[in-house]
Amino acid sequence: MQLALFITCFNDTIFPQTGRAMVQVLERLGHRVEFPQAQTCCGQMHFNTGYQREAIPLVRHFVETFAPYEAIVAPSASCVGMVREFYGRVAEISGDRRLAADVAALTPRVYELSEFLVHKLGVEDVGAYYPHRVTYHPTCHSLRVLHLGDAPLRLLRKVRGIDLVELPNAEQCCGFGGTFAIKNADTSMAMLGDKLRCVLDTRAEVCASADNSCLMHIGGALHRQRAGAHILINLRRDARRGKRKRLGHRQIPQHLRQRQPAQLRRASFAIGHLPQSQEDIQDHAQEHHARHDLAQVGQVRTRRRQADPGVFSQCKHMRQLSEARSSAVGWFRPPAS
Repeated sequence: MQLALFITCFNDTIFPQTGRAMVQVLERLGHRVEFPQAQTCCGQMHFNTGYQREAIPLVRHFVETFAPYEAIVAPSASCVGMVREFYGRVAEISGDRRLAADVAALTPRVYELSEFLVHKLGVEDVGAYYPHRVTYHPTCHSLRVLHLGDAPLRLLRKVRGIDLVELPNAEQCCGFGGTFAIKNADTSMAMLGDKLRCVLDTRAEVCASADNSCLMHIGGALHRQRAGAHILINLRRDARRGKRKRLGHRQIPQHLRQRQPAQLRRASFAIGHLPQSQEDIQDHAQEHHARHDLAQVGQVRTRRRQADPGVFSQCKHMRQLSEARSSAVGWFRPPAS
């Protein structure tokens, strides 16, 4: 089957590794995946914020770009929901009957990834191995717009080595909602607080989901609270390996793992190799804390600059700390694949 990858602008800009993982999984299942270079935003942001007529050219362009493909697969229930549920409304607003006919022909071929794997291909076991305690957050668009049901959970249950735990009050919104989190920040943060309590109550190492936008919202709060848990940017990222490969933190001694699981796990991944001894692990942990302290200083520097840009620009010492902070942030980036 000839497939097109609809990466969505959010993933293309912030989480490109998600698209790479998708392609590797689908190709291993025997499908040819193409990435149409002409693809742009689906228009969801415009439509949801009241600029519905401004979304018409984006809808028309989407239809023209993806029309030749048998199936269009995206790692975002949110954007797929926009295409399937609201493109017909946009075509109606445009008054273009040809566009309405083209939209009606195209939208049934647009799938979210887990939906495509489970409901279209009938595949649940993609050969993944992930030996961690994981909980799953079902997003609002996956539940209420696409009605994915348990398709993502069926994929997770087939992952070898996983300890999958149920998330309390799973159907409650995390508070992101795109521009909702900006326009209604206080309400968004209150909803996020409720979601974080549920995630932490599971004692999971990892929170997975089918929408990276919601994961970014949840993951940012987990990181600020130093909660020990972290997000999995693509719930199928380890499926692409196609073999059982132990992850770095499983080689870390138990007493160190219990104390700082997330920090040590980042240390083992970020530098591109696995710690081989307890001394190496302790060195990586100490380096992590040193760099984290520099990053904290960098945050103070940002607040000072906002308060008095003129004084900050004359402070050579703070500029040096800024450079150190940049190095620290770069240290956390995963190695290029």
